[in-house]
Amino acid sequence: MAATSADSERLWQIGIDVDEKFQQRGVGAALTATLGHHTIKAGFVPFYGLAAANVPSLRTALAAGFVPAWVEVFVAEPH
Repeated sequence: MAATSADSERLWQIGIDVDEKFQQRGVGAALTATLGHHTIKAGFVPFYGLAAANVPSLRTALAAGFVPAWVEVFVAEPH
């Protein structure tokens, strides 16, 4: 499954979910790249959000041609 959602007026987020039996075959990267191209052609900015610890998702984004743009980090004071 792959889709985009309009998270703001200009930014469209790409979301994918590849069935386990098709993972590690480039399917996710192909879907992500295709949605990215269609989003740009529609006049919007595609982005692929992920948790930094989600290494498989990071690999998918990089393989599709996305580059890291920002990282969100939270730190708690020790108690």
